[in-house]
Amino acid sequence: QWYQRRVRVRITAKAANATVRNPLIVTTRQILGVTSFTIPLNDEGYQIYNRVARTLCPQWNLKPSSNVPLFLAVDVSSSDNVQREFQIRADYVENFELVEDQKISANVTPSTPMYFRYKFGEHQLNGPVLVKVVSDTNTCATISIQQDVCPIHDLMYDIEYDGIIQSMTQLAAITVTPGFSVNEEFVVVVVVHPTDYTCQHLGHELLDSIRLNPNSTNTPDRPSPLFNEVKNVIISVESSMTYREYIFPTLITVGLLLIIYLLAYVGTILETEKFIRGFNIEFEYNPMPEQDTEAGVSNPTLR
Repeated sequence: QWYQRRVRVRITAKAANATVRNPLIVTTRQILGVTSFTIPLNDEGYQIYNRVARTLCPQWNLKPSSNVPLFLAVDVSSSDNVQREFQIRADYVENFELVEDQKISANVTPSTPMYFRYKFGEHQLNGPVLVKVVSDTNTCATISIQQDVCPIHDLMYDIEYDGIIQSMTQLAAITVTPGFSVNEEFVVVVVVHPTDYTCQHLGHELLDSIRLNPNSTNTPDRPSPLFNEVKNVIISVESSMTYREYIFPTLITVGLLLIIYLLAYVGTILETEKFIRGFNIEFEYNPMPEQDTEAGVSNPTLR
């Protein structure tokens, strides 16, 4: 029934004694999709997280017949022969829907990414909206605007595959137009990083060297791990300027520029004609004195 309620389910799994060499693999099977992750989660070669949470992505447009059962199955497996204790639970995501001019607060960590859904209203189909994410900490995070289509890329290594992304520390703002998504819906994804490499624009080459040599201390400009990894974010959606509001001031600006250009052009022509007239020289011929006439020389007088 959770498909019919248009809500999202969040799976949280924890295994204190799981190791990187022999992790637990958690797989959630839905009607049209599969979501899987490992415990522990090793992010960027720095931290190992034994608690992982993911928001599942149901197919809301699916209309199964009465003979197709709606189900959600969770499988936990491991290649190790040793028994591993784990805890797993499924919860409905509260306040999953973003509403215009209303704020949603959430605590996000590198192993517990989150995303929220927004649907354009009928009065917003002619103009964009502004998505704002505010935080009171300097922990590096990435904000992604994606279409509300499964799968949702909410991990550090795949968040750049789709949508509009922006790295942030304390503030991020992204403008989204109604034509961004076919169904006029989108999701706001928040992923927190255990290091500042993304916000410092250090590039993926450094990240790859860290992953290949996690214990090396000779890597230049190696970012330090963040000790305060819990990032509180406040997400809001605000109405932006409509297309008409964009066009009207633009036309006024263009019109003023054209008027200034025409005035300058006319003024230049008038000044040029006045300047040319000042150089007009009239020649008037006057008879020469007798001594000059006898010499055969004429002297025109300039006025």
